[in-house]
Amino acid sequence: KEMDKNKRRILAFLAFKEVETEPDIQKLNEIVQLIIRPSRKELMEEITRKNEELSNSKQFLQSVLENIHSAVYAKDLDDRYTYMNNEWEQVMGHTRQEAIGKSDLELFPEIYARQYQKNDMEIMRSRKVRTVEEYYQDESGQKYTFLSTKVPMTHKEKIIGLCGISTDITQRKEMEEELIIAKAAAEEAAR
Repeated sequence: KEMDKNKRRILAFLAFKEVETEPDIQKLNEIVQLIIRPSRKELMEEITRKNEELSNSKQFLQSVLENIHSAVYAKDLDDRYTYMNNEWEQVMGHTRQEAIGKSDLELFPEIYARQYQKNDMEIMRSRKVRTVEEYYQDESGQKYTFLSTKVPMTHKEKIIGLCGISTDITQRKEMEEELIIAKAAAEEAAR
């Protein structure tokens, strides 16, 4: 309705007047701006729609991250954790409240922390995605092997940290070792 009213105003203005003087040009410009500028209501509706889309997208991503069976985490340039998912908490034995803002050296035994830091620094230095095997032993003595894919995070082409996805491949590695031992035993027995 508002748009139709503005269109009628500009048509009436143009139909009865030649646009030659500066005041006429300014008036015409004001009318054109009214026509091309969306109404406040339309603008608010568009903002609301975009906010809903953003919220839905965030909910979807959060659902994926929290339910995936891999540890997902993010760190800043100082090796401090800025995010981790449920799986990370369960496997690493630290809550988010304990871990956010802390470095690997503050959370893990030095032998593991130094290796994680070395891998992370190499990934950020090279600016390339890399997949590595990483190891961890929890407080109960349980040993883990992870296949970790790490991605440098950038903002306006500047490295700001990294994101990692670490999948527990402990059982697979144990089966591989058992297969190697069984194969060697079979070859020995065949001699």
